Amino acid sequence: LDVDSDIILDAKLGMGSDDLTGVYKTSGVLANDTSFGVGYAPYSITDRLTLETEEYINGVMKKKLPETGQDVKVMCSRVDDKITMTIACAMVDKYIPDPSHYRSAIEQMYDLVTDNALKIIGDENVDYKLEINTGDNYDNGVYYLTCTGLSQEMGDDGSVGRGNRCNGLITPYRPMSMEATSGKNPITHIGKIYNVMSKIIAEEVAQKVTNEAEIRVRLLSQIGKPVSQPLNASIQIVLPDAEKDPHLAGWRSDAESIAEYWLDNVDKVSDMIIDGKVRTF
Repeated sequence: LDVDSDIILDAKLGMGSDDLTGVYKTSGVLANDTSFGVGYAPYSITDRLTLETEEYINGVMKKKLPETGQDVKVMCSRVDDKITMTIACAMVDKYIPDPSHYRSAIEQMYDLVTDNALKIIGDENVDYKLEINTGDNYDNGVYYLTCTGLSQEMGDDGSVGRGNRCNGLITPYRPMSMEATSGKNPITHIGKIYNVMSKIIAEEVAQKVTNEAEIRVRLLSQIGKPVSQPLNASIQIVLPDAEKDPHLAGWRSDAESIAEYWLDNVDKVSDMIIDGKVRTF
């Protein structure tokens, strides 16, 4: 996709409602919505496989296999110790002269992705299976072939809210906010700030406090109230028989201190978003 020649960008600005623009006129930063953010850490092997595979396809692998477009969906399902990865990857027609080349490109992609996946899996005891472009039907001449490398060219343009959360994943079996982070201001919009902050807090607790448990963070705001003072701030340390663990009291105290630090420094989260130092999708 050539952004300069293939894309037309229209920017339109309009006035916001008085009740929402008013949150900017106060001395402190006030929430412009009653909403919540969610974060968790650390990532499971399934999380990592999903995220790192997409990053590999749209990163290092693209140089080896330019036939692959940027529209890449990676979905992983784990049942017991079996992980099945399904990839939908739009292929770019100008690099693919005939059906034989298409099939060859898919085979190359299969080998490259599998090699990368096995590196990610390492010593984990899982059975890995990969399937690519399962909607293809070679006998009937059906191929996932595009001009731009994006399914968007045929009207499948998606919308904010249907895609990745700020950790780059869609996780129906893990804690997840329905609030999307994209398309929202990084100063007062809770759907952006609290999701990013929850992720930061969860990762810091997992790194600095304990890597033995799953950390789940939830922050809930009230419209018009200070962003630094959520109605509810919840940190869960999920571990079998956690209540019996002698370290739990210390973990709780340290986790609360980390959360309090970031809530007292909301402006740092906003700056990190603006500077592109944290991902938002």
